[in-house]
Formats: sequence, C-alpha cells, structure tokens
Amino acid sequence: MNKRNYILFLIWFIGIAVNCSYAQVFQSDCTVTDEGMDYFGGDADKLALREIYAKGTSDTSSILIPPPESEPFLKALATIYNALEMPARRDIVDLYGIHAEGEPYMRGFSVYVDTSHQWAQQWLNFELYTGHEFMDQLIEEYQLSFLQKPYVLAEAIEGNHYLVVSMISAFNLNLPAFFTQICNVGGVVSAVHNVRPSEDYSKDIVYTEFDTHKEFLFKYGWGDCENSTCNYFHYWKFKVFEDCTIEFSGDYGDLLSTHELQHVLKFDFYPNPVDDILNLEFVGPPQKDLDIAMYDATGHRVYSESLNTQNGNVRKGLPTHDLEPGFYFIAIHNGEQVFTRKIVKR
Repeated sequence: MNKRNYILFLIWFIGIAVNCSYAQVFQSDCTVTDEGMDYFGGDADKLALREIYAKGTSDTSSILIPPPESEPFLKALATIYNALEMPARRDIVDLYGIHAEGEPYMRGFSVYVDTSHQWAQQWLNFELYTGHEFMDQLIEEYQLSFLQKPYVLAEAIEGNHYLVVSMISAFNLNLPAFFTQICNVGGVVSAVHNVRPSEDYSKDIVYTEFDTHKEFLFKYGWGDCENSTCNYFHYWKFKVFEDCTIEFSGDYGDLLSTHELQHVLKFDFYPNPVDDILNLEFVGPPQKDLDIAMYDATGHRVYSESLNTQNGNVRKGLPTHDLEPGFYFIAIHNGEQVFTRKIVKR
C-alpha cells in the first residue's frame, strides 16, 4: 500500500471510529411537564397526524388528534426535553428552537364565503358569531377566532363577491377533516390552510419507528429558504427508548455558524400561547445591543424595541394585551444573528 492510499485508509478508518464512538447515552425522565408540553405539544400532534395519514387509518376522519395517537410522541419528546445535561438538547431547544414545521397544518386557515348569504354579513362586520346554528357550533366547539379582519375580494368571480376570512383554532386540528364540516355550511365556497412563512422551511422533526426505540431527526436549515428548501442544513439524531434513556447518535451536515451562538446560553419566550404579557429571557454575550421586533401573520410590524445587554442577561415583559388573537413572530437581532420564535396570542 503506497503512502497516499495508506493516508486515505487512515482517514476513512478514523472517520468510522469517530462516528461509532460519538453516540452518547443519557438517562432522562419521561414526565410531561408544563414546560415540555408548551414546547413539544404541537410537535407531538403534528407527528401523530403525519403517521395517521401515512398509515391511512380511519382516524383521518377525526377533527381532533386522538390522544392515544399523540401521547407516545409527547412522552418521547418530553424525554428529550427533560435531558438537561445533554448538550445537544441545548442546541435544538435553546439555541435553534427546532419544531416540526410544515405540513400538515393544524390551526390557521382561510374560508371563502359567498357574501349573498345573510349570515356572512356578521363576519363582514367583524362579528365572530354569525347567527347560523351550525357555523356558530363549529366556532364554539373548536374555539375559533379571527386572525385578521375579513375582507371582500376586489374582483368578482363568476359574478359573485367572496369574503375572505382568516381564522385560527385554539386546538390543533386535522384540517382536511375540519374543512369537510365547515364546507357543509351553505355559503362557504372553500377552505384552505394558511400559507406558512418561508422561515418554516428551515426547521423540522422527522420520526422513524423501530422495534426497540423511536428515532427523531431534528433538522435546521439556513440560507435561501424561499422555495421549499434551504441552501444549508444541519441535523441532530436521537434514539429514545421505553426506559426513558436517550442515545444521541450525533449531528452532521453543513457547518453551523457558532461565532455568536456558542455563547448564547438561553433564548426563550413564555407563556405561549400568551394573553397579556410575553416574557423574554435571553442570556448571551455582554455589550451586545438586541433589536426586538414582533410581526403579525401578514408581516406587519406591531412592536419594536432596542435593548442594551450590559451583562449579557435580558428579562423583559413584552405587552400583548392590545394585539388581536392570532399568530405572531418574534425576531431578535444581536448584530450578527437573527433568532425567531412563533407565538400565539389568545
């Protein structure tokens, strides 16, 4: 074996050795805390709904995600959330805020309504309850609220004018099943899920079931994420076992930019969903100005403030009592990186 081939062999062998020895095992706790529910509850429902449709079971007709389907996911994700001593947990939760994004969509949607129906006038007047018995039953049962003020399409379609009503449910829903129900209301022409913002393409959780464990692959992307993908991706792989142990199999992908992020110890907003005050906690490098901005679902900025972090610690209450119910996005810029979180105003 010549010298060049020997060196290549060593590189190959060492690479295998590093990958094989990288797996770390942690004993965790499967208890679902309030904090764990707030962080991973929506992810558990989304992963369960993905599995339901992948299996093609009769549960696809259920509007609410059945607890027996989502609880195993929540238990496994809570095991990851509770593993505070695991460094990779800090990466996916505290630094990058990774969630299961994208399809299936579970809460925000838009309804197109023929304005010639009398009950639609209530929505046109920004009144939630319509006087239509079945529609009001759906509003009450699934705790629907407006995401923004309804509006009439500028151009008539086939001679009819349509009202566009963007709404959100307080619950995670199987939207295709829900659309079947709401489209039974006379005057409802169609219902569609709301288009997600492009940054949602950058994060996801992929689940695989094995006989002995559940495997979760956390994905974080950056770069141009406008067209269903990103320029760069990084991944973290975890195996969760029934005895509440976790095997962190390692991370791989494009090199993360850690010039600033490696010093960020905490970045969190709570409670989420929020009523009156949204609490911000940020622990990072000192002497860095933080620019905070909040945007509604249409991209309109509804709040902004600049803070100086002399000692690297920020605890701030952001007022939300004047905001309309719906989705909002918080963005924090520390001069080089932008941190984002999605929140829900009740």
